[in-house]
Amino acid sequence: MEPNPPPATRTASPSWAQYARVADGNPEEGAGTTASQTTTITKLSTANVSVIEIDGSLSSYYTTDAAFLSDGVAPIKSFAQIARSKGLKTVVYYPALEVISDVPNATSRSLCRDYPDWVQVAVDGTKNVFEGSGVVFWVENGQESCWPSPNSPWKDMFYRRIALLANPANQIDGLWPDVPIYFDGVSEYADFSTWGKQAFTNDTGLAPPAAAINWSNPTWRRWIVWRHENLANFLIGAHEAGRSVNPSWQTVVEIVTCDYNDATKIGLDGAYLKNVEGVSVVWEVDAMSDTNAMRSAKADDWLMMYAMYKVGPGLAALGRGCVALPIYVSSKPSWAFDYGKQTDDAQATLALAVTAGNSPYEVKIPTKEAGVNDTMRGQWYSWIGANEKRLLGSRSVARLAVYHSSASRDFTEMAAGSGIYMTTTKPSGVSEWWCTDSTCSTKAQAYLGEYRGAVKALARNHFPFDTLTSPYFSLSELLPTYTTVIAPNLVAASDSEAAVLFEWVNKGGNLLVTGAQPLTKNEYGDARSQSLLSPYLTPATGSGVVIANVGKGSIIHYAGSPFKTYLTNTTLPFQQNTLLNHILALSRTWVRIPAQNQPGVILDVKAVGNEIVVSLVNLSGGTGSFTISPVDVTVQFDTRQRNLESPFLSVPASAVASSTEVKGDVTVSVVPDTDGSTFSVTVRVEVMKLIVVKF
Repeated sequence: MEPNPPPATRTASPSWAQYARVADGNPEEGAGTTASQTTTITKLSTANVSVIEIDGSLSSYYTTDAAFLSDGVAPIKSFAQIARSKGLKTVVYYPALEVISDVPNATSRSLCRDYPDWVQVAVDGTKNVFEGSGVVFWVENGQESCWPSPNSPWKDMFYRRIALLANPANQIDGLWPDVPIYFDGVSEYADFSTWGKQAFTNDTGLAPPAAAINWSNPTWRRWIVWRHENLANFLIGAHEAGRSVNPSWQTVVEIVTCDYNDATKIGLDGAYLKNVEGVSVVWEVDAMSDTNAMRSAKADDWLMMYAMYKVGPGLAALGRGCVALPIYVSSKPSWAFDYGKQTDDAQATLALAVTAGNSPYEVKIPTKEAGVNDTMRGQWYSWIGANEKRLLGSRSVARLAVYHSSASRDFTEMAAGSGIYMTTTKPSGVSEWWCTDSTCSTKAQAYLGEYRGAVKALARNHFPFDTLTSPYFSLSELLPTYTTVIAPNLVAASDSEAAVLFEWVNKGGNLLVTGAQPLTKNEYGDARSQSLLSPYLTPATGSGVVIANVGKGSIIHYAGSPFKTYLTNTTLPFQQNTLLNHILALSRTWVRIPAQNQPGVILDVKAVGNEIVVSLVNLSGGTGSFTISPVDVTVQFDTRQRNLESPFLSVPASAVASSTEVKGDVTVSVVPDTDGSTFSVTVRVEVMKLIVVKF
């Protein structure tokens, strides 16, 4: 059952969610008294926090609703009411599919002891329950971690208790459900519980697959997609439970999988929540080390992080709109964790997240209880608040989009390796590292390597771009915004996905597809009799390229894996790279840093009102031992691109720069060329700077 077919319209998200600056708050910190809660909230308010994630004790097992209210909700209610009185909003952390119980002895009660048939069951028959430390860091000796099936009666208990939380008298603004996943820490590929198998049959009409990992089995592949759909529907139901008593209730789901392969194994894919009004995402973008954050990250690793940060705003937007035709349909908020270790690397992570379009949740690795530095957080949150419309309320003016295909990820990779970062060699002196197996690396992944290679090619060469997410998107997302969509290794897609892309091509779009088997499978990984490109062109072979004019647009097929090649080899100068020059010609990109100048700088371009807002992030110090190395950056604007309309076709009236280093806007020089067709602005960038060109 598809969770969310695209709506014709979307209700605007509340401004507090769109412009959130997030921090954690524990209502039981100190003595848990009104005075201690007030102290915590005042401290966060002083640091310019606008939304508090209330992190109480709702992960615990409450045997009755009465106990849930008295022991779990009561301190949260008090905290939320104080926060509301000080002008802050609150969302409550509540694990969706994990319940932790203290089990000091054999007679202690727990969810899995009271309801043993509710638990998730993995493909090998193992139940998703464990006791003691060693599996995950947050479960201690003497505790049980129970992972119930989202289709079991736990769902009813969870929904009922959300409704109790959402009571308007509590003055809570929303829910933060965490770990709505098929947990794989005990065993893999749940849910073969009775509840899960029956739900699969009810939704698909199929008998469950045999209890064995078998990617050649079409029912297994349908099972993989159903798990995405099922978790999305579970979360939609959770949101509706809150909305049933509080019409303004918001749900912000914590999702760790971003764009990478773990989504296949644990089932949670944020793209399946794309069109659900009132449900947005806080992305837990993991750092490379739980002890060192991104301090030992190399240049390519930082770009992999940027790729993850770009997914959220791509999922949140429903039709972005170009500068000339502002059809910007209200986007949902996208929040993101920004893990740091020290002040300098924490600033770089913050800058990446916000430049991509995410509201910040600045935290110190490895937990989320505090930020790296209160002064730094306050300074950045103040600056972000002063520039919130430029950073979080603006519309993209990118002419390029990269298409992320959940189906191609699922049925090309088959969860062989996570692919989160590039570097798997643990640096000397670093005790924790994300993965030391080379098969984990992005460059080892067939789909993700090609997709992330495209992101690297665009980011490193300063092409402003957006991310489009499958499986739900519509023509309004493509027209009139983009001249070019890049679909890396697009192996699998539904007929409806392909139809939208081809309709957009007919209306003037340029679709650039890579890979040896373009569109040869459907959304369930079933082989097609021929490529869906075949009516338009004969797909290229080897390392060839085929171009076909289709309607007012074109389809370009690059065989092989040109972006994955670029991912691991950037020695070829831009001018000699046929693929990059092809993209430049197709995209008609008009705001850029000259090719190969400052490859360590990230550029993003948006518009709000009569302003063009250029975000610059300096990652040149991210070479394996992080430092801040200020750089001078020249940004060039080309007004000859006739895909723009007034007022963006002339030399601007003025330009300013804004950063955390200097309070307020600072006037900068606009330098036109001799014939007035282009102009440039040069600034020094320490960590992040905005160039705001006013027309």
